[in-house]
Amino acid sequence: MKSSSTITPTDDDERYVWSFDQRDIDNPAAMAYTRLVYVERVKAILTLVTSLVPAAGRIADVGCAQGNVALLLAEQGFVVDAFDLNASFLNYSRQKYETGQIRWLQGNIFDDSALSEGTTYNAVILGEIVEHVAHPGDLIAKALDLVSPGGVVIVTTPNGEYVRSRLPSYGDIIRSGDLPRIEREQFGPGGEHHLFAYSRRELLADIPPTGSLAQIAYLGSGMFNGHVQPLLDGPAGGVYSALASLLPRVPGIRRKLAQTLVLVVRREQAGR
Repeated sequence: MKSSSTITPTDDDERYVWSFDQRDIDNPAAMAYTRLVYVERVKAILTLVTSLVPAAGRIADVGCAQGNVALLLAEQGFVVDAFDLNASFLNYSRQKYETGQIRWLQGNIFDDSALSEGTTYNAVILGEIVEHVAHPGDLIAKALDLVSPGGVVIVTTPNGEYVRSRLPSYGDIIRSGDLPRIEREQFGPGGEHHLFAYSRRELLADIPPTGSLAQIAYLGSGMFNGHVQPLLDGPAGGVYSALASLLPRVPGIRRKLAQTLVLVVRREQAGR
């Protein structure tokens, strides 16, 4: 996958995703806290796919944005469809391509015309997307419909129980009667608006009847933030980073100190 530093964006939307790549993956400051959190999440998704999907399996990355996960999976030998509503995001992603089997598809997976008839996948990735839609349970169910029996849907989303989260939970949105507003605002400019943050309980409640929980985990230590950047930049930065990264793995505190929830849903085998 080519570095974003080799690409000159041609419109505002390309510049938007390019700016995230410059900050989060191609940042020359290797210990920038935004880069540490982002790279951890990408590596976690790649690890899940390689452990759960057969070699050369078919993957859909829905809402792929700049396409980093999709491109890296293609380079690892998977057959990837990268979906996004924004044509400029897809065009930017194409410019980063180096090798592998990947298609860039503009469209909404709820629109069957965006899919070839009978298309199924070994895994569908919903990376940081469910918090941008008004009916996230429907999106998870649709994704599960697209995987073959035994296949998985991998969801990552901001952790609504993180102590520094300022977003309402999805339940708060429903109880307040605010659903019509977020229906209007979903897929907002650039798709950057987080409409809510799922709690663990709410996310588990949206597992469709055709699926079962395979894994749930936490990522993104809350100890990575702008306040500690001077420490990360110093001689003790590596030690601090290693210790901070352990927090999302510690039972009892991870639900409050992790920035990201990870859910893996497996589609039930036929006849079960």
